[in-house]
Amino acid sequence: MDDFGRPDTPEEALNHCVEKGMKIETRPEEEYYDKIGRLDFMDSRSMALFEDDGKVVKNIFANEEYRLALKSNGTRTMAEAERKINHVGTGMHRHLRKFVDQVERTGEEGVTTYPSGTQYMEVKASTFMSLETGSRRKCFIQMTGRSFRPLPSRTPCGTGLRRIMAGFPTISEINRRMEATSFPTTL
Repeated sequence: MDDFGRPDTPEEALNHCVEKGMKIETRPEEEYYDKIGRLDFMDSRSMALFEDDGKVVKNIFANEEYRLALKSNGTRTMAEAERKINHVGTGMHRHLRKFVDQVERTGEEGVTTYPSGTQYMEVKASTFMSLETGSRRKCFIQMTGRSFRPLPSRTPCGTGLRRIMAGFPTISEINRRMEATSFPTTL
């Protein structure tokens, strides 16, 4: 005696889904989720996957390296990270919301740096997949993160660096502007 029954017909399977209140995926949704399924989640680099609907950023996955980068800044769980990102009215929310919107709008990889505790967190992000469903938008955003400590505040260089950083949205922007500036080679 085997424990298997006959397979459902397509009609029976559809009726079962309707009875259980399940939503049938549309073709764009199927492609959206299939692409996510092809991501390499075993990557040893710091990586996290977030879903964004234009208002709320929701963590789907974060590997150990990404979690360690957050923990070094005092963020103990991904739920805590979500609360910080989505807490409307905070500087972090405004900064990251603007950053995520820009990455989604341009379709290009973005880099941002923000203060977190006694360190800085650098985040690189790119839109991995986007889906428009009526007036709703869903985007999967792949992020990498690393934390680093600023120079000690007692050194003139550390103070100068903080003043420079206050005028730029990211360290990458400082690098771009420095590369574009020509300096005299002789005195």
